[in-house]
Amino acid sequence: MDINERFERIINELFNGNKRAFAKAVGISPTVVENVVGTRKGKPSYDVLVKVCVNANISAEWVITGEGDMLKTKHISDSFTPLIESHFPHKNTDSPADNQISSPYFKYFIEQMSQKDKEIGRLMERIEQLEREKNVSEESFQPTQRELSKSTMGL
Repeated sequence: MDINERFERIINELFNGNKRAFAKAVGISPTVVENVVGTRKGKPSYDVLVKVCVNANISAEWVITGEGDMLKTKHISDSFTPLIESHFPHKNTDSPADNQISSPYFKYFIEQMSQKDKEIGRLMERIEQLEREKNVSEESFQPTQRELSKSTMGL
């Protein structure tokens, strides 16, 4: 399998054959994609390879040599599979939507969302902790009724 065929595999497996979606997702022009996978079979530039590897989670070793796994993240969490299935209970295995839901790229996206959600949860807990500390410190600086009386009487 040459590099052009590997590009075609990425497009077919991760983008359901949609060259335009692939181009947009990785940040290259559809013309460049067509030059690589179309009849011309041009070789991608270094910049194109970097964008594909970074933005589509593709292993540089695989895209260049064909060795190893296609995706950088080998073990994608399936923790969201029940959630996905609950939102798509009547999956038709012939539908393009089903292919998108079960694709490794979609699962990777869901995993990334889960990690960000956990990070947001930790940040929210930290904000609450800081607010509690602020309230305690404000309470310790509030004058007592006796101190207020003295200050109003000029004592």
